[in-house]
Amino acid sequence: MLAPKSSSGARDEDELVVTVGIIGVGRMGSAFAGRLVAAGFDVVAFDVSPDARARVEELGCASVE
Repeated sequence: MLAPKSSSGARDEDELVVTVGIIGVGRMGSAFAGRLVAAGFDVVAFDVSPDARARVEELGCASVE
């Protein structure tokens, strides 16, 4: 079963852990990433702009160069 983390941040042992990757975190991508994080999903983001990566890190995403 795909499921985000519960409000406590934990997952049941039988739940599948999914990390969502987003390429391009400008206006639309960062909004999408923020909503996924707010829903409890793990999100890894990429953007060519260091500023865009820094903004999504503030939302709780991990970012890669």
